[in-house]
Amino acid sequence: MPWSQSKKDRLDPQNGICLSTLVDKAFDKGYLTITSEYRVLLSPLLEKDVILYNLLKPYGNKKIKYPKFAPPKREFLQWHAEHVFKRYIE
Repeated sequence: MPWSQSKKDRLDPQNGICLSTLVDKAFDKGYLTITSEYRVLLSPLLEKDVILYNLLKPYGNKKIKYPKFAPPKREFLQWHAEHVFKRYIE
C-alpha cells in the first residue's frame, strides 16, 4: 500500500518489500507485481519496451525469498495487483 494512500499501514513492516532500485521502480509503476503465492508477475505492457522487458525478464515467475520476519501481507499484494499492476497493453 502506498504511504500516501494508507496512513494506518505506513509503519507496518509487512507493507514493505526489499527490492533493487530497478525492480522497486518497476513495481511502483505497475510493470510487475508479486502474486499471493509470492511469485513475480510481469506486465504484458513490457512488450512495448524491449530494453525494460529484457532487464526484468529474469525475474518473471520467480518466487521471492520469503522473509522469516514480517512477510508481505497478501492483502497488500492483492491491492497492488488490482490497483497498480498494468494487466493489459494500453
